[in-house]
Amino acid sequence: MPTITRFDGLTIHMYPKGAEHPPLHFHVTFNNKSCTLTIDKCEILNGNIPASKLKRVREWWEIYYPYLYWMLDECEIYKLPPLPRKKED
Repeated sequence: MPTITRFDGLTIHMYPKGAEHPPLHFHVTFNNKSCTLTIDKCEILNGNIPASKLKRVREWWEIYYPYLYWMLDECEIYKLPPLPRKKED
């Protein structure tokens, strides 16, 4: 499955349109855990990852979800930038 980006130990993957079943979704892996999230609302379809990591994925999704739709329309997967590291307080 093509990798879109990696950050904070997370890897985000997605198949091109037509390669999988609806609803439109992407995959996230972290250590030995994984989940599938919808592209439209970033809701978990199945699986789980730690809440703090899910929060980071949703921060990334807020920025890049239009690109996920674009990639599906183009039937090509491209690398996207990672989410910047959080600044320590």
